[in-house]
Amino acid sequence: MRLAIGGSMACTLMPKVIDCFQQRYPHVNVHIVEGQLSSMLPALRQGTLDFTINTVTQLPFERELSFEPLAVVDYPVVVRQGHPLHHAKHLCELSEAKWTMPPSTSSYYSLLEQLYSGHSLPQVRVTCESLIACASLVTQSDFLSIISNHIVNTPFSAINWWPSVL
Repeated sequence: MRLAIGGSMACTLMPKVIDCFQQRYPHVNVHIVEGQLSSMLPALRQGTLDFTINTVTQLPFERELSFEPLAVVDYPVVVRQGHPLHHAKHLCELSEAKWTMPPSTSSYYSLLEQLYSGHSLPQVRVTCESLIACASLVTQSDFLSIISNHIVNTPFSAINWWPSVL
C-alpha cells in the first residue's frame, strides 16, 4: 500500500493509524510519502498512490477525488523563543520579517494569503518542500512561518537512541 501524508497528519493521525493497520494486516508493506497535497495530486490521478491524508483549505477538485474531513487543525504564525518579533501584536510588524513557507501551491501558503487578506503579502525568502526543514529554520534562526500546531507540539525529544548500536 502506498500513501501520502501531510506533515501535520504525520505528527498526529498517522502513527496510530499505521500501528492499527499493521496489527490487522501484518504482512502488508506500507510505503509513506510525506508532502503537500498539491505535489501528491499527480500520483493520485495516475494511481501510483492509493490515498492521501493531507491538509485542504479549498476544494477545487471535489469532482475528481473523493474526500472525507478527518480533523480541524490550527495554523498559527510561529517564531522561535527569544525572536525579536516574539511580542508582535499586528501583522504590519511582521511584514518585513524573514518568512519561510511551503511552496506557493500548498495549503499552508493559502493560509498566509488568508491571514494577510487586505494587506500586501510579506516576502517569502525561503520555500521548503519539507515541513521539518521549515520548522528547523524557524527554531534555529529568525525566520517566521505558519506551521500546524500539531507539528509545533510534536514531542520529537521523546525519542531515545542507542549510539553504541550503530
